[in-house]
Amino acid sequence: MVAWITLGARNSTQRSLRFLIPEGYIGWVRIEFEVPGESPLPLESGQMVARIPPSGLLKTSSPERYGWARDSYLYYSSAGDLRQLPNSGHGRLIWGKMNGAKSGSSGEHKYEEFFVGTEPQYKNQLKGDDSRSGP
Repeated sequence: MVAWITLGARNSTQRSLRFLIPEGYIGWVRIEFEVPGESPLPLESGQMVARIPPSGLLKTSSPERYGWARDSYLYYSSAGDLRQLPNSGHGRLIWGKMNGAKSGSSGEHKYEEFFVGTEPQYKNQLKGDDSRSGP
């Protein structure tokens, strides 16, 4: 049984995601997966890279990955500079991360979303828009 669990865990290892967010962006980020005709997420140094456009909405043909992974969040500048965003503890800037699926006329769309900003900005968004459905 232990060998089965160990082998199963090794075979289901999730690749972590590196989220590249436009510098200064504040708001909801949404990644829609398995969208026909869209580009797959590139793989760099063992991490899938999700470069978020200024709109906050990224569509990809890549499948959504489930399981434990250590994702990273970075602001990127037009000059190519990267700056780490704290996603836990004091000063964190990543909030409300969730995965879901939404059915529509073109089928089911899997997505992941989260808010980028300070805690007061996040709480203000929650108060102001209980029916939010992403960017």
